[in-house]
Amino acid sequence: MGLHKGYRLDPETLWREVEMTPERMKGIVEGMKTMASGFFQFQYGFEITDNRGRPIGVWYSILEARTFVRMNEDGTVRIDTPDLETYEKLRRDPDGGGSN
Repeated sequence: MGLHKGYRLDPETLWREVEMTPERMKGIVEGMKTMASGFFQFQYGFEITDNRGRPIGVWYSILEARTFVRMNEDGTVRIDTPDLETYEKLRRDPDGGGSN
C-alpha cells in the first residue's frame, strides 16, 4: 500500500510508515509474488480513493485480501488490515470459493 504524501495513516492501525528504497520495494514485491504464486494467485493493483472518489494512494494484493478505507475527522486515513488468515483460507480452499 502507498499513500500520496499529503495523507497520513491513522496511528491506531497496524500499518506503519517505512522508509522506502528501490531495494526494499523490490524485496517486498518479490515476497508478495512468491507467496501469491504458491497459491496460484496473482497480485493486482488498485487505486485507493477517499470518500469523495479522489485518488489518495495505491493498493497491491491478491483479490482475496480485501480491506476498508475510512477518512477520519482528524484528516488521517484508516485502512484496516486484510483478514490475517487470508492465505490460510486459501490453503483450506485452493479454489477460493469458500466452503460448500
